[in-house]
Amino acid sequence: MSKIKNILKSIIIKILTLESKVILKRFNPRIIAITGSVGKTTTKDVSYSALKKSIHVRKNEKSFNSEIGVPLTILGLPNGWSNPRIWINNVIKGFLRCVSFKKYPDYLILEVGVDRPGDIEKLTKWLKPDVAVMTRLPERPAHVEFFNSKEDVWNEKRNLISAVKKGGAVVLNNDDEEVINSKLPDDVKVFSYGKNLSSDVIFDNYKVRYQGGEPVGISASIKTKRGDEHNINLDGVLGDHHIYPAVAAISIGMAIDIPVAEIIEAIGEHNPTSGRMRILKGYEDSILIDDTYNSSPTALTKAIEEVGKIESKGSKIAILGDMLELGKDSSQAHREAGETLFSNGFEQLVTVGVRASHIAEGAISGGMKLDNVACFPSTDDVDLYEHLSVLISEGDVLLIKGSQGSRMEKVTKYLLKDQEEAKDSLVRQDNIWLKK
Repeated sequence: MSKIKNILKSIIIKILTLESKVILKRFNPRIIAITGSVGKTTTKDVSYSALKKSIHVRKNEKSFNSEIGVPLTILGLPNGWSNPRIWINNVIKGFLRCVSFKKYPDYLILEVGVDRPGDIEKLTKWLKPDVAVMTRLPERPAHVEFFNSKEDVWNEKRNLISAVKKGGAVVLNNDDEEVINSKLPDDVKVFSYGKNLSSDVIFDNYKVRYQGGEPVGISASIKTKRGDEHNINLDGVLGDHHIYPAVAAISIGMAIDIPVAEIIEAIGEHNPTSGRMRILKGYEDSILIDDTYNSSPTALTKAIEEVGKIESKGSKIAILGDMLELGKDSSQAHREAGETLFSNGFEQLVTVGVRASHIAEGAISGGMKLDNVACFPSTDDVDLYEHLSVLISEGDVLLIKGSQGSRMEKVTKYLLKDQEEAKDSLVRQDNIWLKK
């Protein structure tokens, strides 16, 4: 049965890809493609918010960044998941859109992910970006399971830069050495962003904004080589890594000749991406830092550091699930993350999942008391929620994070002060995920 499913999936992908090629040839939208091992989705979402008032633009919904997700975005179709009826409808609708005369977006913002060797190389045989954006290439990338080395992951992602059209633009994170060391095609414009003073778009003076003693958002100062100077505010999120998507969006705007002031104004109205260091009101008037979309060693360490820096009226509690797809480095990566908890001010740790138990080992070796550590097998364990209901007090700050497969958004949902917020604030709240 699985073999038949794979054959049908392959046929569907080929048909939708063919229809996507027709759409691109017919309407010739400009392509802004975003890749990297950290920050792709947030950069895509912030860039869409930054550009949508100035141009007609479409983005990937959620994180549809695969060989099937990119064609679905180009065609403007939903994910069919395991429903064959939806996939058949998608094929029919895709054909109709190929021959229709409806107005098509002038720009597409496409997040491009990598799961296996050849993913981007295969995609760029038919999709050539006008602007390619590289976010980060960390020492321990996510999705390394099917690659021989981190360098192979980096080079696969760099294939996106190699595919940029002549006369196009490349937007690079100037604070990431591996990103800056990427080989660039001839005849492309380069725009860089970051704290590095040589960047085209520079940010500094990062601050957490407080109201009533509680964190409500972040701010920073922005300067460009063209002489622009602005302040930027982002509500409902934590961490200076949220400024990077904003300055990446400004760089994209500069690459396609949109005034910086317009971009800054639009970013100020951006609604935070779910599951990415989002600040939410929690049970017993606690503060939830919801980072449950996904997890990787670099992202987890950054989240721990950022929560460690903020002021709190109560204890800091880490509720951490498995990090997946790390291959042979998995146990060590979990342990190393745990070792950073106590030195960053965390007093309590709750782990969820077999792999995450190694975080507990690291936390104890890093100075956390054994009595302050609790481990549970999954987010379906009733004892987990009973433990949390006793553990949390007013003013506590809770960091909740884990890979997609660990389903840590279930924990956030349980801890929300207002359960009605879940649908609009949390990841994986559609019916397909809720049934899993």
